[in-house]
Amino acid sequence: MLSLLAFIAINLFATELCKLSDGSRRRILQRICIVLLSLNLCRYALSPLLGNGLKLPVEFSTVSYFVVPIILLTGSKRIQSWAAYSGIMAGFFYYMTMIIAGGKIYADYPPYDTYISLCCHGTLYLCGLVSLKTSKYKPSDRYILYSGVACIALNAHLFRHIADNGTRLFIYELMDGIYVRQIFPQELMDYTTPVNIAIIIVFVLLSVSLFFKLNKVQYERHTRATQKSEPNKTTVKILS
Repeated sequence: MLSLLAFIAINLFATELCKLSDGSRRRILQRICIVLLSLNLCRYALSPLLGNGLKLPVEFSTVSYFVVPIILLTGSKRIQSWAAYSGIMAGFFYYMTMIIAGGKIYADYPPYDTYISLCCHGTLYLCGLVSLKTSKYKPSDRYILYSGVACIALNAHLFRHIADNGTRLFIYELMDGIYVRQIFPQELMDYTTPVNIAIIIVFVLLSVSLFFKLNKVQYERHTRATQKSEPNKTTVKILS
């Protein structure tokens, strides 16, 4: 219930941000990104000092904790589509998981860790959603998104011997095909790896395609709403 209320609040806040001028919206997002980046730099840097061992960002969402705010803070237009895509993917699916089965999945985690994750994923989702609605991305950017997903998979593979320290990491469960193995009969276990790879590839292709379709619809809606408000602002200015 808490996750559902937070998810609704984030969507409402994103809607209000989209109504602001470009400058005001950019400044607010920059401040939010600074908080997100600073918080996670401290979390990962202080982990060894607090006796929790070395933590490396290998999950899709933990990598996004750093990449998304850096892209938005630097104003890089070339790869901004990746910030929007990864922010939405990390935030949306995290909240859906929390709403549907959060109690079961996060029962072994301390409450403060869950609340921090809710805030960080919520921030990613907010930044991604606002970017999706207010910026137009070219379909040719799909190669940037494919490359981003590939880089995260490669990063997780290269640092697995350090990052995989017994804690539950979804990216390794996904790469190992644990969920596919659960539904396959024993006699077909030899085919789980190619099936798992095929499922991941299809999911990435569909999610990227849906991202650009949503971007087109949401950006056109945002543009129409902006154009409608402009005459009213002009009228007010003339009357004043």
